[in-house]
Amino acid sequence: MSHGTITLVGPDIARQAEFLAMADEFGEDVPEGLVPSTSRWVVQDGRLVGFVALRHELNAFLFEEGGYIGYAVRPTARGRGIATAAAALALLEARHLAIERVLLTCDDANVASATVIERNGGVLEDVRGGKRRYWVEPAGQGPRSTRRALPAPGIHQQVCLLVVRG
Repeated sequence: MSHGTITLVGPDIARQAEFLAMADEFGEDVPEGLVPSTSRWVVQDGRLVGFVALRHELNAFLFEEGGYIGYAVRPTARGRGIATAAAALALLEARHLAIERVLLTCDDANVASATVIERNGGVLEDVRGGKRRYWVEPAGQGPRSTRRALPAPGIHQQVCLLVVRG
């Protein structure tokens, strides 16, 4: 039985429609132990510079360790506000999903990530097992919403893509 040629490719803007069609095939059937989530790519000047993932709910592990939002920015693109803007857009999506309080976590020693979370209105609850645990009320809710970081000028959200224009 031949399965044809299989290759692994990185995220490609030209494959966005194909990716969305594949994602639709998965539907809402999420394997046990996992949670539904939305992933976004962050692109600047046509180059993939990071990603952000928004989990729609928390399981026991995510409540302790991972939180609702995860993000990463490639080392060569750090320090430009990309993670702060991506997290802000993910918080807007959380609001649309009616998530009332959003848990974000980072390693206790990760000062850059703690700054991203704090710039987005994160209030430190505690540190557990080396993880800082912050709660954010999505935009438009609660007293800290006016302090929340807004996406930097030139950052726009598209269906499965965040585009950062330099």
